[in-house]
Amino acid sequence: MEPRIQNGFLRAIIFMPIWFVTLALFMTLTSVLLMFASGVDMADENAVQALFDMSFDSPIMFS
Repeated sequence: MEPRIQNGFLRAIIFMPIWFVTLALFMTLTSVLLMFASGVDMADENAVQALFDMSFDSPIMFS
């Protein structure tokens, strides 16, 4: 079976944005699930902001 797009470089250019969007969605969903699993209060703005800080004292880190 022949690929519809013969040029490999063009296939990569089409595939990469799809991959990045999928990866970003997966990482966001995983982060939110980790926040729920670790008991982070989603109403607390500081706790939600800690999601983007990514430090070891973040409330999403398991103890």
